[in-house]
Amino acid sequence: MRVPTLRLVLATLTAAGGAVGLATPAFATASPVAGTYTVTDLGQGGWTGGPLNADGTVGGGGGFSLSTPDGQVVEKIVGGTWLPLGPDAIHLCLDLVGIKNAPPSGTFCVDLPVTGTPVVVSLEEGEQTLVRVSMH
Repeated sequence: MRVPTLRLVLATLTAAGGAVGLATPAFATASPVAGTYTVTDLGQGGWTGGPLNADGTVGGGGGFSLSTPDGQVVEKIVGGTWLPLGPDAIHLCLDLVGIKNAPPSGTFCVDLPVTGTPVVVSLEEGEQTLVRVSMH
């Protein structure tokens, strides 16, 4: 069975914290908030969300979990960055730490539309993800 690449990458990138769970406190910053984001897989995968800080960092938290032929893969989001791609899109990069059956750490980047409302996008062929990006 082929594991969808996006989910495998997301699951592989979020988990190096060992015994650290997905319900850990969100990462914090003192920068003013420029916007907010949420990303939710509409199937196996994960979720994340939080503020887009004016200094280009992201806040919030989330994680990824999916079943593979080699067992459950679990990752946690521990930070990230973003930058505008014009008025209608952002480039979001999430720093991930492996929790279970995943590499120790990594970064996953994706371009997301800025709509202010939830929209379904396909970040990989055949996959659906619900995203919402709002700028203040």
